[in-house]
Amino acid sequence: MSPAARWSLRLSGRPWFATSLRVRFGLLYAVLLAATLLLFSALLYLTLLNTLSDQVDTQLALQARQTERALHRVPGSTLRPEDIPPGRLGLPVLEDASASGLLIQVLDDRGRVLASSESDVHAPLAPAYALPPSQDEMAEIVAPDGQPLRVLIHPILVQGRPIGSVQVAASLQAMRATMASVLRLLALGAVLALGLAAAVGWWLAGRALRPLQQITSTALGIAQTGQTNTRLEVPCRDDEVGQLARAFNAMIARLDEAAQRQRAFLADTSHELRTPLTVLRGNLDLLRRDPDPLAREEYLRDADAEARRMARLVDDLLLLAQSDARQSVHRTPLALEEVVREVYEQALLLAEGPEVSLELRAHAPVLGDADRLKQLLWNLVDNALRHTPHQGRVTLTLSVEDRWAVIRVADTGVGIPSDDLPHIFERFYKVDRARSRRTGGTGLGLAIVQYLAAAHGGTVAAESTLGQGSTFTVRLPLAPEAEPSDLPGGQIASASPAGSRPRAADR
Repeated sequence: MSPAARWSLRLSGRPWFATSLRVRFGLLYAVLLAATLLLFSALLYLTLLNTLSDQVDTQLALQARQTERALHRVPGSTLRPEDIPPGRLGLPVLEDASASGLLIQVLDDRGRVLASSESDVHAPLAPAYALPPSQDEMAEIVAPDGQPLRVLIHPILVQGRPIGSVQVAASLQAMRATMASVLRLLALGAVLALGLAAAVGWWLAGRALRPLQQITSTALGIAQTGQTNTRLEVPCRDDEVGQLARAFNAMIARLDEAAQRQRAFLADTSHELRTPLTVLRGNLDLLRRDPDPLAREEYLRDADAEARRMARLVDDLLLLAQSDARQSVHRTPLALEEVVREVYEQALLLAEGPEVSLELRAHAPVLGDADRLKQLLWNLVDNALRHTPHQGRVTLTLSVEDRWAVIRVADTGVGIPSDDLPHIFERFYKVDRARSRRTGGTGLGLAIVQYLAAAHGGTVAAESTLGQGSTFTVRLPLAPEAEPSDLPGGQIASASPAGSRPRAADR
């Protein structure tokens, strides 16, 4: 392709298909309208042409039959001049022919002109059809003066045998002049209609695309400034434009919410990591300066505790990052009561005072990841242990309700204030930040519980009364086609011996 051809395919340095949507709509609309007008004009022109042609042919046929009926035909003879009545060749119809704009000739069976409506015309109008045909024939000729003529050759029959013919001609000049005028009017009307439609289409396209321009400018503004609190003015209509504007506002709202959550998440993560790092640096500095072995041992214990806490925080952050990336857990068939029993036995070993009891009411086969489900339950149990006094109780219950495995972790601890209850599953949310720092919580445990429950197709909910305790309920779907069954003697209670306990979620 030559450089000129390549340049012609570009507008303002862009390919033709990269021009504005308004221009493309206008061009498409103009092309479709032009094709419609062309088709309509062609149909109208051809219809009018056929109508006028039929009128001329009908007039010629009528005149030919009238002329034939006026002749004196003798059976078994040929047509002769004396067969034509007297009076300007004896044919009154010929006398009226000039007034009607027709030219009529009567020919014998040898093609000789016996009579004519024009006295100075002695040659056949259509020499090629001088001999009488067996049926009517039409021809278009050009007269010596240049006029186009339409000629009908009508045979004169006697006992089925042609003895001559009548040639009737009509000028086509008037009809062609009329068709030329119609063609000019159609062309002018098409141009005017196309121009008017293009102008109206351009205006309508601009008006229809104005919301898209607003969306574009808003999106560019958000991309340049990062201000995701901008919203479009939604038009009061329920068409595609209004739906697009509402969808765009919903998308921006979600982006704004995600950006706020990300900023809060980064701020909380930085804050949570800053404290153990500060403690580690302080303990390392004290180790360098204090020669006392007992003090150095205490500094090492503090540094190790903070390092462990920071490692737990990093592990929790990685797990939540998987939830943000919507990574699914590996689910296999397992017996949920075995997972609950393992968590209960771990709680017996690591509890520091509260009594821990277990009640298994049903066999609950589910599809899940045993390690992740154990982490989910341990976060809830450890959370309950850390907020329940020594004389209190923590109870684990497993039952089946309407094809759902239901696990309840109830405690008789301090409870959760009603204002904090709707937010406890948010990341880094802590009801008592000072206490959470002392107990080693990270503020991510309940967020992980919610993620793991959802990853297994279940839910988690919390109920609490301040000063009386809390109950966390986890619902997981049973495995397809699994048949749950009751377990006999479901309750086990045991006073928890003293011991260390690993970390989990914070309220």
